Amino acid sequence: MIPLVEFPELVQHYAPYFERVFSPAAFVQLKRYISGLIVSENKTVEGINLLCVVESRNQSSLNRLLTESPFSRLRIAEQLLARYCQTHRIQ
Repeated sequence: MIPLVEFPELVQHYAPYFERVFSPAAFVQLKRYISGLIVSENKTVEGINLLCVVESRNQSSLNRLLTESPFSRLRIAEQLLARYCQTHRIQ
């Protein structure tokens, strides 16, 4: 397994659109999780955590993001819609 030493370009490009939805710590976890889903063969929390040497954190932090994080699904949807409108030049 090749370690992830930086976030994939795709994640670096799109993640900033969702930064306002998450706390700084949760935002890093989100980027780690999405990066792991993209590049890891083992898509479990443990597999993703082992893969990430960039912003290395305890596995329990990623578990908390996925199970207890108080982020708002509505705010995520709003950010997705804003991104879509911006991309398609819709006002």
